[in-house]
Amino acid sequence: YAADCKSVYAGSIPTSASLVCMSDISVNSLEEGVEVAISELKNFCENKKNVNLCLTGGKFGSSFTRNLSFLKESEVTFNFLLSDERFVSINDKNSNVRLIKECLKQNLNLTSSNLIFFNTSEDHSLSFQTIRSELERKHIFRADFLILSLGSDGHLAGHFNHSILDETKNFCHTYNAPMPTNYRVSFSLKWLSGAKKIILAAIGDEKKYELGDVLFSLVNV
Repeated sequence: YAADCKSVYAGSIPTSASLVCMSDISVNSLEEGVEVAISELKNFCENKKNVNLCLTGGKFGSSFTRNLSFLKESEVTFNFLLSDERFVSINDKNSNVRLIKECLKQNLNLTSSNLIFFNTSEDHSLSFQTIRSELERKHIFRADFLILSLGSDGHLAGHFNHSILDETKNFCHTYNAPMPTNYRVSFSLKWLSGAKKIILAAIGDEKKYELGDVLFSLVNV
């Protein structure tokens, strides 16, 4: 996932459960990066009946989600997950859930049954429990296809160095994220790195220095 000026990496993070399959794909804009990610998803969905698609917020995540119009014609059944959330009201302008739902509604007739998002109307521990129960009910043990974007401060999803893991080590939270809002919840890097395919976007030359540290963290969770 090494970034030149602007780049997108498409492949599987090498963990004990996955083969090493890395491709460093340089692009000239966010839009071109989204096109690469959409193409990877289309290829991944071939000959599949069900796909657990884990989305992310931010500029890259929202742009990617707005370009999922091809799913209208797809025979694949999708479960949509969200990598992380700012712990704010769903009506707040900073809510990832609000943003991603709006983007998805442009392309799909959604039902609540296939949206597995963090609920910020309850304590984070209850939110984790709700998601855990829903994943177990649907027999979802990992994401199939995961979209991640490297944050401006080098974090992935809502996982920071000081984030606190829950007892399952599949979720984490922090009250001290460096940028507003400070209260964040997230799937853990351990859970995220188990995805069958990961698209990690690092858009901007300033992010190339953090990229190596991020990859090391994903490989060694």
